[in-house]
Amino acid sequence: TLHGVLAQRLIRLSCPSCAQWRALTAEEQALTRAVVPPLTRVFEGRGCAQCADSGYRGRGAITELLVLDDALRA
Repeated sequence: TLHGVLAQRLIRLSCPSCAQWRALTAEEQALTRAVVPPLTRVFEGRGCAQCADSGYRGRGAITELLVLDDALRA
């Protein structure tokens, strides 16, 4: 019998009306060095009337499903 565990996290999405690409800072590069392929830029909202100057509009979900089979349970 297979059982699973679902983990999820809501994230804010950059406003598509005002977001622009920018290079990663040195700190951001250090935090994301394990990402393959390496990140070199991010999409960041600047703030506009569409997002009430927050730079964000809407939410998205990041999910992960871990299926527990007999071998993993053991």
